[in-house]
This record gives sequence, C-alpha cells and structure tokens, in this order.
Amino acid sequence: MIQARRLFLTPALGTFLILIPFIGLVLWFIVIMIWYIKNQDDIHNYFRGINYRVNEYNEDDLKEFT
Repeated sequence: MIQARRLFLTPALGTFLILIPFIGLVLWFIVIMIWYIKNQDDIHNYFRGINYRVNEYNEDDLKEFT
C-alpha cells in the first residue's frame, strides 16, 4: 500500500514545479515595473528622440555658438 506521505508529496511537488515559471514571470514583471518607474523620464525622452543629456546647453554655451 502507498504511504499517505507519498500521496501528498507527489502532487505537491508537481504543482510546485508547474508554478515555478509563473512565479518567475511575476518576479520578472515586478523587476521591470521597478526599473520602468525609476527610469520613466529617460525612457519617454528616448522614444521622443530627445537625448537631453547630450543636447542640453546652458545659456553661456549658446552664446558661444552665435
């Protein structure tokens, strides 16, 4: 006869193995959301074509060009 512990362990282990990819996807989504929130301005400027770190000049620099 099969022991009760073995009857519980097999489905529990199988369920855990099935849930591993879903847990990974949820953790990946959380990491992506944290990264997006921290870099939202840079991401939006990049897709607008504005690289403000390169194209930003102060007024003294602009006077030198004219």
